[in-house]
Amino acid sequence: MPWDSPLYTASGGDLRRFIRSRGALILKTAASVTCIAIVALLFIPTRYQSEVRLLTEGNHAAWMQANANSPLSGLFAAPAGHDVATQVEEIINPTLQNEALSKLHLKQRNVHYQIAQVKNTDVLSIKANASNADHAQSAAQTLANLYLLRSANYRRSELLKARDFAARLQDSALQKLLRAERAEAQFKRKHQIADLNAEQEQREIELGQLGARRNELTHEVAGLQAHLQSCRQQLSRTPQTIQSTTKRSNPKINELREQLAQLETDRKELLVLYKPNHVKIQTIDAGIIALRARLKHEPALVAITTRSSNTERIALARSIQNLKSKLAESSASLNQLTAIIAQLREKIGRLADWQSELERIERDKVTATTTFNNLSQEVINLNISAKAQPAIARIIQPATTPATPFWPNRSQVMATAIGLGLFLGICLGLLKDYQADRIGVVTDTAVVTQRNDELMATDDNPPHSEHKP
Repeated sequence: MPWDSPLYTASGGDLRRFIRSRGALILKTAASVTCIAIVALLFIPTRYQSEVRLLTEGNHAAWMQANANSPLSGLFAAPAGHDVATQVEEIINPTLQNEALSKLHLKQRNVHYQIAQVKNTDVLSIKANASNADHAQSAAQTLANLYLLRSANYRRSELLKARDFAARLQDSALQKLLRAERAEAQFKRKHQIADLNAEQEQREIELGQLGARRNELTHEVAGLQAHLQSCRQQLSRTPQTIQSTTKRSNPKINELREQLAQLETDRKELLVLYKPNHVKIQTIDAGIIALRARLKHEPALVAITTRSSNTERIALARSIQNLKSKLAESSASLNQLTAIIAQLREKIGRLADWQSELERIERDKVTATTTFNNLSQEVINLNISAKAQPAIARIIQPATTPATPFWPNRSQVMATAIGLGLFLGICLGLLKDYQADRIGVVTDTAVVTQRNDELMATDDNPPHSEHKP
């Protein structure tokens, strides 16, 4: 029967016929697979798993303990804790795991650890799986305890080292404080602090007055220099002489007229001796025409330029001379006042040196006192921290003895085996039906073909009938 036959349509009757015909095969296949799974479970070694969870403090604890009022706060503190990923790498260290297993007299191949961070938290998970439930619980708990003990000892040793170092610095600060107190007492006995302050104030007032006068002279000298520079620039732009222009009759006109009159006279004399077209007469005529043309183009008046001394330049030179004299006097006064101020500052400098020395001694004393107090507080804090057994993590979920094995999961294996067996049984049943249908189709086809052949043979050779008379 082909696959598109009604046997494989989604009808309830076909399904029931399929289950009745192939149910035994399906159940046998499922039973066989389940038996194989049961036998496999008998030979697979069981593994138990136990888990410990630690809450880590991270690397921000030192920030929360900082004191903004003390410059030494946090200087001698133990190093901040590592983040969870770093602590995971520390626990994965084979040396630490081997030490934990050696304490339990277990071999490494019998116990397997899984250390990981719980997603998006500061919680660290330590899982141990072994063939024995008690071994799994003790392996997980021992590794966690060993890690906490090591981290606490490391933190405590760092705190103790910091305390000893702070104590040595405290002794040094105490010696500096004693020396500063002795120096302050000796200085006060040697100098009269009250008279020194009064004299220093009086001289500072005098220095302020002289400074104001010097500022006035400085501005005056600067103004004179600017005025002198301006006058010099104006003098450089002022010409030495003044140029003037006047107009008068052009003397060339009279000269040209005299020459023209002379040529006309000469022409008249030559006309007595020669004809008008003679060369000499024509030459004189050409000269007369040229002189008349020049006379026509010559201006009647001409400009005459004269130069004289510039009186403005003389006045500027006198002003520059006066400014130089005033500038020299003011500069001399300024230099004299500057020398006086320098002497007064030298006197005040000696007083200021004493005052600076006293202030230095007082600053050393204050610094030594502050440092000693801060170091004393740090030593106290470090002693308290070392005795508090600091740790970078704490157990929030201790390891428990598992009641059921971690591997294999028998219920899951059996459910999977039964499901797989039923699936294989159904597949085998469908395969059997398919083969049966194919064989049936072939048999029916052979029978029909044989029957057709017989009919055709009968038509070709009809049987002879006997007719009775």
